[in-house]
Amino acid sequence: MLYTLFTRSEMFQYYAAGSPSVWWKNHIIYTYLDTYMSERAAVQNNARQGSTRLFIGVGSEEPEGMVGGAEYVYQKLQNGVGTNLQTRFAHYQDESHISMLLPFLSQVIRDFRNGG
Repeated sequence: MLYTLFTRSEMFQYYAAGSPSVWWKNHIIYTYLDTYMSERAAVQNNARQGSTRLFIGVGSEEPEGMVGGAEYVYQKLQNGVGTNLQTRFAHYQDESHISMLLPFLSQVIRDFRNGG
């Protein structure tokens, strides 16, 4: 999901990334994140301003690289200027890479039902 958001953000209005594997391929997603933020800052006043949303969720019992990477992406997007992206982050206590999916998907369904 993060790759699609960062490279083709016009595809969807709502993105959900559960336990994103940002560590994959030596954190290559950070390169796409930086490019996305630069491009979005350049077109800050586009017509879809504020209409794109991202929800990131991660379990507290996941490997530190998974948790830290997801938090890094969230913080960078929160601190970014001109991304026109509404972001939320959930840290599921006592949940692992697999068990966090139930509360995460439950939230995604509620968000979708309520318009994101």
